[in-house]
Amino acid sequence: MVGAVLVGIYLWRAQREHLFRGRAKRPAPEAQIGTPVPVAKPSTIEGILDELLAGKITRDEAAHQLREIMRLHPLSL
Repeated sequence: MVGAVLVGIYLWRAQREHLFRGRAKRPAPEAQIGTPVPVAKPSTIEGILDELLAGKITRDEAAHQLREIMRLHPLSL
């Protein structure tokens, strides 16, 4: 009986946190590879993070812009 109650609680929480959506509803990473990046993009890490937090750009766009900054301005060790 206790086991059935625990399973019920875990299933309820998993459904509530959308853990049963599966891969079919998630966007495929291949579809976002050629995503155009906005022309007026910030030139600093802080600017990119500010736009990401404000919801102006997606996580993938922010990652792309950060990679571009690192490519253009590599750290000299």
